[in-house]
Amino acid sequence: MSVTLQQLLKTMVEQGASDLHVTTSSPPQIRIDGELVPLQLPPLSAAETKALVYSVLTDQQKHRFEENLELDFSFGIKGLARFRANVFNQRGAVAAAFRTIPWEVRSFQELGLPEVVSALSDRPRGLVAWSW
Repeated sequence: MSVTLQQLLKTMVEQGASDLHVTTSSPPQIRIDGELVPLQLPPLSAAETKALVYSVLTDQQKHRFEENLELDFSFGIKGLARFRANVFNQRGAVAAAFRTIPWEVRSFQELGLPEVVSALSDRPRGLVAWSW
């Protein structure tokens, strides 16, 4: 396979997707508006999936993954975005899910949340309003 993980992540960001999923025997998929959309690429082999995922792991992370068969971490690609990753073993092969972490936290209004959610976040922690 000639595609790199950086290219896949760039495609994900450019298309406004929240996630990238790479797994063996399936083309890479991105999540747009809650729906998984396969990219126009051939299914990945076990070796291709492992190579894509391992391309962003440090030696220490590779070792931890190989011991525990699961790994959570975050990383950034300069000029593109920050990402959160979950690497796991699926049917005896390496698989991973990558999620974009926005550079800026969006406001309640930008997220389309009701005003009551904003009001709840303004309450001091540990205080409960009792009404008798």
